[in-house]
Amino acid sequence: MVTKRNTVSRSKSSKKAPVKAQTKRIKVTRQADFLSTEEHQWFKDYHAYTNYIGAASLYLKDNFLLRKPLAKDDIKERILGHWGTVPGLNFIYAHASFLVAKHKQK
Repeated sequence: MVTKRNTVSRSKSSKKAPVKAQTKRIKVTRQADFLSTEEHQWFKDYHAYTNYIGAASLYLKDNFLLRKPLAKDDIKERILGHWGTVPGLNFIYAHASFLVAKHKQK
């Protein structure tokens, strides 16, 4: 059984306004003292360290922290998984951990 789809036709007067006309200006203010220089550096370091561990666990079988010289046996023959969301998740976890610590939550 074949049925017709209901379609809605627009008249020329009901066209939407251009996207520029629909958008509103939002004023964003920045709190300069939200993060200290030390906190900002902590975020950068944390993100770099966790991204390294994520990449190392993707490509290496063992010796993630390179406590001994890297050898061919340390590298996986086949990579299982992908880099994908690792940096984004590390970014979210860093900020969530920071907020918990800053507001002294458990």
